Formats: sequence, C-alpha cells, structure tokens
Amino acid sequence: MSELLNAAQLKDIKKIAGKSVIFPAISAVVAVNVTGNVDDEGALVVKIKDGVVTSLTINRDETDNAVVSLTLSVGDANKVLAQEVSAEVLFMQGRMKTAGDEGQLLNLLGALRTSEFNSFISEVRSRP
Repeated sequence: MSELLNAAQLKDIKKIAGKSVIFPAISAVVAVNVTGNVDDEGALVVKIKDGVVTSLTINRDETDNAVVSLTLSVGDANKVLAQEVSAEVLFMQGRMKTAGDEGQLLNLLGALRTSEFNSFISEVRSRP
C-alpha cells in the first residue's frame, strides 16, 4: 500500500487549510486513523475552529481530545482524497468506522460534500 501523506504534502496541506473556511459551521477536534499506512506514526489530528483548520498534526497522544474519530484504510483514504468515493459511502458500507459525537460526525460528513471542501481537495491534488 502507498503512503497517505508524506511530510511535504502535510506541510502544504497545513498552508492551504489554514487560509480559508473548509468545514463550514464546524468547531471540533477530529482524529483520522488510517490503517495500513506505510509510516504509521499515529492519527491525523485536525483541529477546526469556525470552519478553518487551525492545526493539523500526526500524533498518537492527542486522539483522546477528539470529538470525532474516523478509522479507514489507507486505500479508502486515498480514494476520498481522489474524490473517487465519499466518506459517507464508506461509512454506510462499514468501510469507515466512527466514534464520538454523532451530531459533530453528521456535520463533518455534510461538510465533506461542500464546494469549500471540494475546492480544498482539488488544490491539494494539484500539488506534487
């Protein structure tokens, strides 16, 4: 399996994500656990305030603070980033496990369908 994000991509994503609203109406800490990742250092912890990503780290220790946790395979995570499948479909098919606040989860899944998120993903995908 291929790596989900390398250090350079993570740095680029932090720059892109911190400059605009990507997740409208969301303020939460989200932990994304990717199984089968080549460099399994921990969960991708995303801190969101008023729709803007304020912090993006790979960390095992911060997952306890997460309001919502998502767990999916590296293959499925890459498919979400490539916009080949939605997180909602993975959730409904049982290919993405969730834990935490159900209301925030529904808000997050809804935000993944917005034009803001799609623009963000397109910008991420355009980077080498």
